[in-house]
Amino acid sequence: MDDWLSEYKEMIDDCLKTKSREDRLTEWEAEFLDSVETQMVSRNTISQKQIDVLERIWEKVTSRG
Repeated sequence: MDDWLSEYKEMIDDCLKTKSREDRLTEWEAEFLDSVETQMVSRNTISQKQIDVLERIWEKVTSRG
């Protein structure tokens, strides 16, 4: 997997693998992250729009507050 894909995979793991962060996700966000993760594995790519949404979700669930 390319380095940039590994970075996004880590962001997804940050969101889904930590219970306190996972609790901050809407159902749609959790499903989106699962879908993007599957696409990264099968196609080895994601779109810029998917990256933008992933970054917004990651910022939301990793922020303190």
